Parts: sequence; C-alpha cells; structure tokens
Amino acid sequence: MRKYRNDLVTQGQASPPELGLEVSAVISSVLSGAVGLKVLDVGCGLGTQAKLIKSQCGALVGDMVGVDWSPATVAFHEARAEVYSQVSLCDSERLPFADQSFDLALSMENLEHLYGDRSVAAIRELLRVAKHVLISTPLPADCINFRWLYPELVEAVLDDEPISTHDFVCLESAVHKSTLFPSSMMAAGFQSCAEHHGIFFAQSANVAPHLIQCVGIPERDKMTQGDLKMNYLQLLADSASLNATIVAHPCHQADLERARALKVLQAQQEPSIGAEPRPAVGFIGRLRAWNRARVSQRRTTRL
Repeated sequence: MRKYRNDLVTQGQASPPELGLEVSAVISSVLSGAVGLKVLDVGCGLGTQAKLIKSQCGALVGDMVGVDWSPATVAFHEARAEVYSQVSLCDSERLPFADQSFDLALSMENLEHLYGDRSVAAIRELLRVAKHVLISTPLPADCINFRWLYPELVEAVLDDEPISTHDFVCLESAVHKSTLFPSSMMAAGFQSCAEHHGIFFAQSANVAPHLIQCVGIPERDKMTQGDLKMNYLQLLADSASLNATIVAHPCHQADLERARALKVLQAQQEPSIGAEPRPAVGFIGRLRAWNRARVSQRRTTRL
C-alpha cells in the first residue's frame, strides 16, 4: 500500500507543527492569567499541534480532550494516550458534550475538511460546548493545495489495491472541501489573529454564527457505497474545481481588496532607512522574538 494511504488508514493526519506555535501564542495572549483550562480539540488528528501547545502554554492548559472523525486516529490515540485524557469518534457538528463544558474549544486545520455548510454547523457546536473558541484554517486563496492534490489524483488513479469503506472514510476526511471567508468571520464576532493564515479567536457569547459565509463541495448521498475508488477520484476532482468557485466569490474579492489596502497602509507607515525599528507587538511579535532567540541560540552553540 502506498505510504500516504497507509498513513491515513492506520493512524491519521498530522497538521504542520509550526501552526501550533502561533496558536500557542494566541492562547497565551488572549487568555493570559488563566490556569488549568479545560480544552477540547475538535478534529484532533495525531495531536501534533496539541502536544506543542501543552508544552508552550505550561500551566495555562490543563485537561485536554480530543475528538476526530477518523476511526484510525481514535485507535491511534487509544493505543498511546500521550496528549489527550480522552479521544472520541464523532462528527464535528454533533459533539457529545454538555453546553459550555470546556473553557476553550480548538478547531485546528479541521473545518476545511468538512462538506459545504457543515463548517458553519461545526462552529456552532464549538460555540455551544466552550466559553472561548480558537480556529485555524487555510485562507480561501490557499484552501486548495494543488501541490498535494494533483499528485494524489495521479497516485489514486494508479492505485490498484481495492478501497474498503474504512479506507475511503480515512481518505475522504483528508480532502479539502470548504473554506470560510475572513471578513465574514470578523463580522460574526471573531478576532483575526494572523495575516498569512486564518487564525480566529472569540468569546462564544459574542459570536453571531449566522453571519459566517463559506463555500464548499456539496455532500453526496451514498458516497461510501458503489465504486469507492471512483467516488474518491470524483471527490479529488471536485476539490480542484472548488478553487474557481472560491476565486469568483464576492467575499473573496472583497477580502483581497482589503488585504491590498492594508499592505499599502503598512508600507506607508514603515520607518525610513536608518530610523529606529518599531517593536512588533502581540502574538506575532512574540513568535518572531521566539524564532530570533532560537537562531541566536544555535549561533552561540556553534561558536
């Protein structure tokens, strides 16, 4: 079995660990002073980011619970129990927890894997079960990763090993199927915490989820029946086609114009050559300072 498919059907996905640093910085900034927060990680994957968050945030993060749609991922955690006190198999839109039972709900690189408007339904569930919500998801322009998608389409075509229902569910869950527009997230009450990626934070009571807009692949009935290989190939093709819908959407065009205007404003405010540089503030500033410290430490070690 090819490596990518084998990894998904035996354990699950691992998100880029560097995003965990940024999420940790946001948590430390907006919830500073808190101790022992009860945290829910929805779409937890292999827990790569959660492990980093626990190490970076220290006493701020207490008990951490995970949920995921992939049965392989749940089995992976049940065999190890390294990060989460509990990992459950469930939909992001139907969480088996009481209202406001967590201090913080995380959705890290999960919503883009949901069909159509399911991402909005999943956000409603995050808001229901937790007092605060933090979401990380690719920006619309980066939602469809063609560098991964096209090679995977070719490899899936050439893959002669039959796809079981279990394999299909694991493969399907990894495909990007929807995106959220940042301007609508902010209109709904979320704070945007990064320019290069979609990282959003909010106090649940202050969010109006009906204002959130997204586009995505509509869910089809009986996807886990019939020729599962053809179903998977069709899903990959639908994901590639979704990019054109994203690019043409009025919200995306408005967000791009807003980003261009912000860059112009920032360029106008940049200090002149020879002027004292302005200190970076907020979690981005701390992230940059952390990276500079690491580089300096490596240089000192070499010397």
